[in-house]
Amino acid sequence: MLTAIVLCVGWILVICIHEFGHAVIAYYGGDTSVKEKGYLSFNPLNYAHPIHSLLIPVIFLLFGAIPLPGAAVYIEKHRLRSRFWVSAVAAAGPIANLLLAVILSIPFHAVPLRSVFTDASLLLKGQLPFGSFWIGLACLITLTIHVAIINLLPIPPLDGYGIIQPWLPKNIQNKLQQFSSVGIFILFGILKFVPFLGGFLLIISGLIAQLLGVPLSLVLMGYRYIAWEYISLTFALLLILVTVYWLFKARHNHNSIYRIFHVLGNLFIHYKQYSKALVCFDKLVKHQPNYYEGWFNQGNVFMYLERYEEAIACYDQANELRPEYHLAWYNKGITLSKMGENQLALNAFEQTIQSQPDYYQAWYNKGVTLSKLNKIDESLFAYNEVIKINRDFAPAWMNRGVLLTDLEKYQEAAFSFEQAHKYRSGYYEVFHNQGIMLSKQKHYTEAIYAFDQAMKIKSDYI
Repeated sequence: MLTAIVLCVGWILVICIHEFGHAVIAYYGGDTSVKEKGYLSFNPLNYAHPIHSLLIPVIFLLFGAIPLPGAAVYIEKHRLRSRFWVSAVAAAGPIANLLLAVILSIPFHAVPLRSVFTDASLLLKGQLPFGSFWIGLACLITLTIHVAIINLLPIPPLDGYGIIQPWLPKNIQNKLQQFSSVGIFILFGILKFVPFLGGFLLIISGLIAQLLGVPLSLVLMGYRYIAWEYISLTFALLLILVTVYWLFKARHNHNSIYRIFHVLGNLFIHYKQYSKALVCFDKLVKHQPNYYEGWFNQGNVFMYLERYEEAIACYDQANELRPEYHLAWYNKGITLSKMGENQLALNAFEQTIQSQPDYYQAWYNKGVTLSKLNKIDESLFAYNEVIKINRDFAPAWMNRGVLLTDLEKYQEAAFSFEQAHKYRSGYYEVFHNQGIMLSKQKHYTEAIYAFDQAMKIKSDYI
């Protein structure tokens, strides 16, 4: 039981270190909102999450695995200054855990205990002082390394994928993102039903722990003799305590209620269950009328349902509560564009940029809107700003090429289309616009080839 307690308490420390690592790097990378959300306070309750801390561990427990409670911090990636910082934030969690493993291994280098650790006979005779504690610590270090290694696998939504995600082409990102909601369960299934892979990763973790000075004999004793039912029971009790905490907080503080509705509403949006999502966010804003993100998400649902006027009203409410919340301004602009209110949409995109100058999607849609208003020079400037912020955003290169074609600047237009192809392969609209440019230059053979390429990629492209 002492070993189980060491593992449970130690795991809370592991979670806090992991999430704190994400948050502190995000803070220095540009997302200062993590401080407002309490992620820099090192309070485990601020990292608690109804899905990762309760639902998933319970499912794992039911399937016979150790129900390791997880956590989550909400990083606003658009605030980060570059793709490098996005990768750094993802890498910070596992790296923080590996550093923690190094620190936890220091006591094993204590001179008076070293002879005891290295003498297997003394271990077997039970002559190790506080043996259960040392076994628990050895297993905790190995488990910390093990989870860090698993987290570095390039599988959505693990941190390993988060490291490489910003460097992948957008079309690949979009495809892989679809698996993010089930990726953790797929990984669990692989590790449980493909023993070779799980065993191999565990062996690697044990060898790394041994390199840190953790006696492999203690780890083996732990895995061989620990009553894992005690550990599962302890984790189950921990989950019950967390659940009671949530219920108590929900009764005395509406924050828990709105967080649950917020999570459920976003899950329903992900699976396009908009009517159910609307119920969640409606309850959310009734319980917390000053919660600007609730109004924002309700506006998103109305936009998906094409109830544009109601969406605008929700975004206005979010903007009134938090004028600098750029996402509400941005989605308001998108909604106004769908309504054909281009001048009002332009104003919304400008407000977005004023709140978040590096938000390239706002610059891009500002360029699109300016083009609709026939403000070509200003539209070109907007696309150039997009490219400065995010050079691999292919739609900006393509639209820039279209405008340059209209201005008969064919050489610059050709370069823009080449860049669009470079950053997004199989972009049929680029071939189409290249064909138009070549046709205007009377390069008919090349133009026909470009149109053919567009039709090969999308046969029903009229």
